[in-house]
Amino acid sequence: MPFKKGDMVRYGNGFLMCKVILVRRDWPPSLYDLEVCAPGETVKKLWNIDRRLLISDRVIKPNTYWKKADVDKRVKVISSALDLPAKKGQSKYKYTVQDLAGNQTQDVNGNLLKDGQLISIKEDVQDFNDFIKCAKGDMPLVAIPDSLRDKGFALAFRGDDRPPSQIFLSGFSPRQDWAKPVFRTLTMDKETTVGVIGSAPRFDLFSESGVCASHNPAAACFFPLPKSAPSEDITYLYVFYAYQFFNTFQIQKTISESNENVFAPHKEYLKLIMLGQEIALAKDTIPSETIIGAFKVKRKWTGNNWWDGCTLDFELWEENLKNYYWVDTTYYDKLIEIIKQIPSTVKETPKI
Repeated sequence: MPFKKGDMVRYGNGFLMCKVILVRRDWPPSLYDLEVCAPGETVKKLWNIDRRLLISDRVIKPNTYWKKADVDKRVKVISSALDLPAKKGQSKYKYTVQDLAGNQTQDVNGNLLKDGQLISIKEDVQDFNDFIKCAKGDMPLVAIPDSLRDKGFALAFRGDDRPPSQIFLSGFSPRQDWAKPVFRTLTMDKETTVGVIGSAPRFDLFSESGVCASHNPAAACFFPLPKSAPSEDITYLYVFYAYQFFNTFQIQKTISESNENVFAPHKEYLKLIMLGQEIALAKDTIPSETIIGAFKVKRKWTGNNWWDGCTLDFELWEENLKNYYWVDTTYYDKLIEIIKQIPSTVKETPKI
Protein backbone atom coordinates (compact mmCIF):
# COMPACT_ATOMS: atom_id res chain seq x y z
CA MET A 1 0.00 0.00 0.00
CA PRO A 2 1.48 3.40 -0.95
CA PHE A 3 2.16 6.09 1.62
CA LYS A 4 0.79 9.61 1.52
CA LYS A 5 2.19 12.98 2.48
CA GLY A 6 2.45 13.32 6.27
CA ASP A 7 2.77 9.57 6.97
CA MET A 8 5.45 8.47 9.42
CA VAL A 9 7.64 5.68 8.01
CA ARG A 10 10.88 3.85 8.77
CA TYR A 11 13.69 3.82 6.25
CA GLY A 12 16.62 1.52 5.55
CA ASN A 13 18.37 -1.13 7.63
CA GLY A 14 18.68 1.38 10.47
CA PHE A 15 14.87 1.78 10.62
CA LEU A 16 15.18 5.57 10.85
CA MET A 17 11.96 7.40 11.70
CA CYS A 18 11.01 9.72 8.83
CA LYS A 19 8.06 11.75 7.62
CA VAL A 20 6.84 11.69 4.02
CA ILE A 21 7.04 15.30 2.75
CA LEU A 22 6.42 14.65 -0.95
CA VAL A 23 5.04 11.82 -3.08
CA ARG A 24 7.14 12.04 -6.23
CA ARG A 25 5.54 9.07 -7.97
CA ASP A 26 2.60 6.99 -6.81
CA TRP A 27 2.81 4.09 -9.28
CA PRO A 28 5.20 1.15 -8.68
CA PRO A 29 7.85 1.61 -7.63
CA SER A 30 6.58 4.63 -5.74
CA LEU A 31 9.12 7.35 -4.91
CA TYR A 32 9.09 9.67 -1.89
CA ASP A 33 10.97 12.58 -0.38
CA LEU A 34 11.47 12.18 3.36
CA GLU A 35 12.32 14.34 6.36
CA VAL A 36 14.41 12.49 8.96
CA CYS A 37 12.77 12.75 12.40
CA ALA A 38 15.18 10.54 14.38
CA PRO A 39 17.19 12.73 16.81
CA GLY A 40 20.91 13.15 16.32
CA GLU A 41 21.03 12.39 12.60
CA THR A 42 23.15 14.69 10.45
CA VAL A 43 21.12 13.98 7.30
CA LYS A 44 17.84 15.90 7.46
CA LYS A 45 16.25 15.19 4.06
CA LEU A 46 16.21 12.14 1.78
CA TRP A 47 15.18 12.37 -1.86
CA ASN A 48 13.63 9.93 -4.34
CA ILE A 49 13.39 7.02 -1.90
CA ASP A 50 11.99 3.77 -3.31
CA ARG A 51 8.84 2.46 -1.59
CA ARG A 52 10.51 -0.95 -1.21
CA LEU A 53 13.00 0.57 1.24
CA LEU A 54 10.23 1.82 3.53
CA ILE A 55 8.02 0.18 6.11
CA SER A 56 5.20 1.54 8.22
CA ASP A 57 5.74 3.29 11.53
CA ARG A 58 4.87 0.34 13.75
CA VAL A 59 7.64 -2.19 13.14
CA ILE A 60 8.96 -2.54 16.69
CA LYS A 61 7.96 -5.73 18.51
CA PRO A 62 8.39 -6.88 22.15
CA ASN A 63 11.61 -8.74 23.03
CA THR A 64 13.61 -6.89 20.41
CA TYR A 65 16.67 -4.73 20.98
CA TRP A 66 16.96 -1.18 19.68
CA LYS A 67 19.35 1.71 20.05
CA LYS A 68 17.92 4.65 21.98
CA ALA A 69 19.09 7.62 19.93
CA ASP A 70 19.34 10.26 22.65
CA VAL A 71 21.78 8.20 24.75
CA ASP A 72 23.15 5.94 21.96
CA LYS A 73 22.62 2.78 24.04
CA ARG A 74 20.74 -0.45 23.48
CA VAL A 75 17.40 -1.04 25.18
CA LYS A 76 14.97 -3.95 25.20
CA VAL A 77 11.37 -3.32 24.12
CA ILE A 78 8.82 -4.76 26.54
CA SER A 79 5.51 -3.55 25.10
CA SER A 80 3.93 -0.94 22.84
CA ALA A 81 0.85 1.28 22.79
CA LEU A 82 -0.66 4.12 20.78
CA ASP A 83 0.70 7.56 21.69
CA LEU A 84 -1.99 9.91 20.39
CA PRO A 85 -2.28 12.63 19.44
CA ALA A 86 1.14 12.29 17.85
CA LYS A 87 3.37 15.34 18.17
CA LYS A 88 5.04 16.81 15.12
CA GLY A 89 7.90 14.61 13.92
CA GLN A 90 7.10 11.82 16.36
CA SER A 91 5.79 8.30 16.04
CA LYS A 92 2.17 7.59 16.90
CA TYR A 93 3.40 4.68 19.02
CA LYS A 94 5.19 4.65 22.35
CA TYR A 95 7.22 1.78 23.78
CA THR A 96 8.01 0.56 27.26
CA VAL A 97 11.72 -0.23 27.34
CA GLN A 98 14.34 -1.43 29.83
CA ASP A 99 18.11 -1.40 29.87
CA LEU A 100 19.87 -4.64 28.95
CA ALA A 101 20.02 -5.71 32.60
CA GLY A 102 16.22 -5.50 32.87
CA ASN A 103 16.17 -2.28 34.89
CA GLN A 104 15.34 1.42 34.35
CA THR A 105 11.88 0.85 32.87
CA GLN A 106 10.59 3.88 30.94
CA ASP A 107 8.23 4.86 28.14
CA VAL A 108 9.74 6.40 25.01
CA ASN A 109 8.34 7.60 21.72
CA GLY A 110 9.16 5.44 18.71
CA ASN A 111 11.18 8.13 16.98
CA LEU A 112 13.92 7.60 19.59
CA LEU A 113 14.42 3.97 18.58
CA LYS A 114 16.57 2.89 15.64
CA ASP A 115 18.93 0.08 14.52
CA GLY A 116 16.62 -2.71 15.63
CA GLN A 117 17.54 -6.37 16.00
CA LEU A 118 14.92 -9.09 16.28
CA ILE A 119 16.39 -11.59 18.72
CA SER A 120 14.86 -14.64 20.34
CA ILE A 121 15.56 -15.04 24.05
CA LYS A 122 15.85 -18.65 25.24
CA GLU A 123 17.17 -19.24 28.75
CA ASP A 124 16.55 -23.00 28.63
CA VAL A 125 19.24 -24.97 26.75
CA GLN A 126 16.71 -27.29 25.12
CA ASP A 127 14.66 -24.32 23.94
CA PHE A 128 17.86 -22.79 22.56
CA ASN A 129 18.74 -25.98 20.66
CA ASP A 130 15.19 -26.33 19.34
CA PHE A 131 15.26 -22.72 18.12
CA ILE A 132 18.44 -23.33 16.11
CA LYS A 133 16.71 -26.23 14.34
CA CYS A 134 13.71 -24.23 13.23
CA ALA A 135 15.03 -20.65 12.95
CA LYS A 136 13.69 -18.71 10.00
CA GLY A 137 15.21 -15.90 7.98
CA ASP A 138 13.06 -13.28 9.68
CA MET A 139 14.53 -14.07 13.13
CA PRO A 140 18.05 -15.44 12.65
CA LEU A 141 19.45 -14.44 16.07
CA VAL A 142 19.12 -16.05 19.50
CA ALA A 143 20.70 -14.98 22.79
CA ILE A 144 22.98 -17.68 24.23
CA PRO A 145 21.58 -18.97 27.57
CA ASP A 146 23.57 -18.14 30.70
CA SER A 147 23.59 -21.85 31.54
CA LEU A 148 25.97 -22.37 28.60
CA ARG A 149 28.50 -19.95 30.11
CA ASP A 150 31.61 -21.67 31.42
CA LYS A 151 31.97 -21.02 35.16
CA GLY A 152 35.76 -21.11 35.19
CA PHE A 153 38.60 -19.57 33.18
CA ALA A 154 41.11 -20.69 30.57
CA LEU A 155 44.01 -19.40 28.52
CA ALA A 156 42.64 -17.93 25.29
CA PHE A 157 43.85 -16.29 22.09
CA ARG A 158 42.50 -13.58 19.82
CA GLY A 159 43.75 -12.42 16.45
CA ASP A 160 43.35 -8.65 16.04
CA ASP A 161 45.14 -6.19 13.77
CA ARG A 162 44.96 -3.35 16.32
CA PRO A 163 48.38 -2.74 17.96
CA PRO A 164 49.25 -3.51 21.60
CA SER A 165 49.64 0.23 22.30
CA GLN A 166 45.84 0.39 21.94
CA ILE A 167 44.66 -2.99 23.28
CA PHE A 168 46.88 -2.94 26.39
CA LEU A 169 45.04 0.26 27.37
CA SER A 170 41.46 -0.61 26.40
CA GLY A 171 41.15 -4.38 26.62
CA PHE A 172 38.55 -6.02 24.37
CA SER A 173 34.88 -5.05 24.15
CA PRO A 174 31.97 -5.91 21.82
CA ARG A 175 31.35 -3.40 19.05
CA GLN A 176 27.89 -2.69 20.45
CA ASP A 177 26.35 -2.62 23.92
CA TRP A 178 24.79 -6.08 24.39
CA ALA A 179 23.93 -7.79 27.66
CA LYS A 180 25.41 -11.09 26.47
CA PRO A 181 26.56 -12.77 23.26
CA VAL A 182 24.07 -13.66 20.54
CA PHE A 183 24.28 -16.68 18.23
CA ARG A 184 23.56 -16.43 14.49
CA THR A 185 21.54 -19.25 12.97
CA LEU A 186 20.67 -17.98 9.49
CA THR A 187 21.48 -14.73 7.80
CA MET A 188 19.89 -13.08 4.82
CA ASP A 189 21.64 -13.15 1.45
CA LYS A 190 19.83 -9.93 0.66
CA GLU A 191 18.32 -7.87 3.47
CA THR A 192 15.70 -5.20 2.92
CA THR A 193 13.11 -3.70 5.18
CA VAL A 194 10.34 -5.28 3.13
CA GLY A 195 11.59 -8.82 2.80
CA VAL A 196 14.34 -11.35 2.48
CA ILE A 197 15.60 -12.98 -0.67
CA GLY A 198 17.29 -16.23 0.27
CA SER A 199 19.10 -17.18 3.45
CA ALA A 200 22.37 -18.83 4.40
CA PRO A 201 23.65 -20.63 7.50
CA ARG A 202 26.04 -18.90 9.89
CA PHE A 203 26.01 -20.82 13.19
CA ASP A 204 28.48 -18.53 14.93
CA LEU A 205 28.74 -15.46 17.13
CA PHE A 206 26.88 -12.33 16.04
CA SER A 207 30.09 -10.29 16.18
CA GLU A 208 28.51 -7.03 17.39
CA SER A 209 27.28 -8.78 20.55
CA GLY A 210 30.47 -10.29 21.98
CA VAL A 211 34.22 -10.74 21.64
CA CYS A 212 35.35 -13.69 19.55
CA ALA A 213 38.42 -15.66 20.65
CA SER A 214 39.77 -19.23 20.55
CA HIS A 215 41.46 -21.81 22.77
CA ASN A 216 43.75 -22.60 19.82
CA PRO A 217 46.46 -20.04 18.95
CA ALA A 218 46.72 -21.30 15.37
CA ALA A 219 42.96 -20.95 14.87
CA ALA A 220 42.98 -17.43 16.36
CA CYS A 221 45.48 -16.40 13.69
CA PHE A 222 42.73 -16.67 11.05
CA PHE A 223 41.46 -13.36 12.41
CA PRO A 224 40.75 -10.76 11.38
CA LEU A 225 39.73 -12.47 8.16
CA PRO A 226 41.32 -10.84 5.11
CA LYS A 227 39.04 -8.39 3.32
CA SER A 228 40.41 -9.44 -0.06
CA ALA A 229 42.99 -12.00 -1.14
CA PRO A 230 46.35 -10.57 -0.02
CA SER A 231 49.52 -12.58 -0.39
CA GLU A 232 50.56 -11.55 3.10
CA ASP A 233 49.54 -9.25 5.94
CA ILE A 234 50.17 -8.53 9.63
CA THR A 235 48.04 -9.34 12.66
CA TYR A 236 48.61 -9.62 16.40
CA LEU A 237 47.94 -12.74 18.44
CA TYR A 238 46.79 -11.64 21.89
CA VAL A 239 47.15 -14.05 24.80
CA PHE A 240 44.79 -13.58 27.74
CA TYR A 241 42.75 -15.35 30.38
CA ALA A 242 39.09 -15.80 29.40
CA TYR A 243 36.67 -15.80 32.34
CA GLN A 244 33.13 -17.20 32.13
CA PHE A 245 33.20 -17.56 28.35
CA PHE A 246 30.56 -19.08 26.07
CA ASN A 247 31.87 -22.10 24.16
CA THR A 248 30.30 -21.44 20.75
CA PHE A 249 32.65 -24.03 19.23
CA GLN A 250 30.89 -26.68 21.30
CA ILE A 251 27.51 -25.44 20.01
CA GLN A 252 28.84 -25.75 16.45
CA LYS A 253 30.19 -29.24 17.22
CA THR A 254 26.81 -30.34 18.57
CA ILE A 255 25.12 -29.06 15.39
CA SER A 256 27.68 -30.79 13.15
CA GLU A 257 27.16 -34.13 14.93
CA SER A 258 23.37 -33.86 14.86
CA ASN A 259 21.35 -36.27 12.73
CA GLU A 260 18.64 -33.65 12.21
CA ASN A 261 17.78 -33.32 8.51
CA VAL A 262 17.73 -29.52 8.78
CA PHE A 263 21.51 -29.48 9.35
CA ALA A 264 22.41 -32.01 6.65
CA PRO A 265 23.00 -29.42 3.85
CA HIS A 266 25.35 -27.42 6.08
CA LYS A 267 27.85 -30.09 7.20
CA GLU A 268 30.67 -28.91 4.92
CA TYR A 269 30.12 -25.29 5.90
CA LEU A 270 30.26 -26.28 9.58
CA LYS A 271 33.62 -27.94 9.00
CA LEU A 272 34.93 -24.60 7.73
CA ILE A 273 33.72 -22.41 10.56
CA MET A 274 34.82 -24.95 13.18
CA LEU A 275 38.40 -24.35 12.08
CA GLY A 276 38.25 -21.22 14.25
CA GLN A 277 37.42 -23.18 17.46
CA GLU A 278 35.45 -20.14 18.54
CA ILE A 279 34.59 -19.00 22.04
CA ALA A 280 32.62 -15.84 22.83
CA LEU A 281 32.91 -13.39 25.70
CA ALA A 282 30.44 -10.83 26.98
CA LYS A 283 31.11 -7.16 27.57
CA ASP A 284 33.27 -6.14 30.54
CA THR A 285 34.92 -9.59 30.79
CA ILE A 286 38.28 -8.78 29.10
CA PRO A 287 39.79 -5.74 30.81
CA SER A 288 43.32 -4.90 29.74
CA GLU A 289 44.73 -6.43 32.93
CA THR A 290 43.68 -9.93 31.80
CA ILE A 291 45.80 -9.62 28.64
CA ILE A 292 49.24 -11.12 29.18
CA GLY A 293 50.82 -9.97 25.94
CA ALA A 294 50.79 -10.20 22.16
CA PHE A 295 52.81 -11.66 19.29
CA LYS A 296 53.20 -9.75 16.06
CA VAL A 297 52.49 -12.27 13.29
CA LYS A 298 53.12 -12.14 9.56
CA ARG A 299 50.53 -14.19 7.65
CA LYS A 300 51.30 -15.59 4.19
CA TRP A 301 48.05 -16.73 2.59
CA THR A 302 48.12 -19.86 0.46
CA GLY A 303 44.97 -19.33 -1.63
CA ASN A 304 42.16 -16.97 -2.56
CA ASN A 305 39.93 -17.89 0.41
CA TRP A 306 40.58 -17.63 4.14
CA TRP A 307 39.87 -21.34 4.62
CA ASP A 308 42.80 -22.14 2.34
CA GLY A 309 44.82 -21.00 5.34
CA CYS A 310 48.12 -19.23 5.82
CA THR A 311 51.60 -19.87 7.15
CA LEU A 312 52.61 -17.95 10.25
CA ASP A 313 55.83 -16.13 11.03
CA PHE A 314 56.02 -14.83 14.62
CA GLU A 315 58.12 -11.67 14.60
CA LEU A 316 57.86 -10.14 18.07
CA TRP A 317 56.50 -10.80 21.59
CA GLU A 318 55.34 -7.77 23.58
CA GLU A 319 54.37 -8.19 27.22
CA ASN A 320 51.57 -6.22 28.88
CA LEU A 321 53.23 -4.85 32.00
CA LYS A 322 49.85 -4.01 33.55
CA ASN A 323 48.53 -7.59 33.62
CA TYR A 324 47.24 -9.13 36.85
CA TYR A 325 49.42 -12.23 36.89
CA TRP A 326 53.04 -11.16 37.23
CA VAL A 327 52.74 -10.73 41.03
CA ASP A 328 53.04 -14.52 41.46
CA THR A 329 56.49 -14.73 39.90
CA THR A 330 56.87 -18.52 40.11
CA TYR A 331 53.60 -19.14 38.30
CA TYR A 332 54.10 -16.24 35.91
CA ASP A 333 57.57 -17.32 34.80
CA LYS A 334 56.23 -20.78 33.92
CA LEU A 335 53.29 -19.22 32.08
CA ILE A 336 55.57 -17.00 29.97
CA GLU A 337 57.80 -19.98 29.24
CA ILE A 338 54.77 -21.89 27.86
CA ILE A 339 53.57 -18.92 25.81
CA LYS A 340 56.99 -18.36 24.25
CA GLN A 341 56.93 -21.91 22.90
CA ILE A 342 54.02 -20.99 20.60
CA PRO A 343 56.19 -19.71 17.69
CA SER A 344 58.08 -23.00 17.54
CA THR A 345 54.92 -25.14 17.51
CA VAL A 346 52.42 -23.02 15.57
CA LYS A 347 53.48 -22.73 11.93
CA GLU A 348 50.16 -22.47 10.07
CA THR A 349 46.42 -22.13 10.57
CA PRO A 350 44.31 -25.33 10.87
CA LYS A 351 43.06 -27.20 7.80
CA ILE A 352 40.07 -29.45 7.21
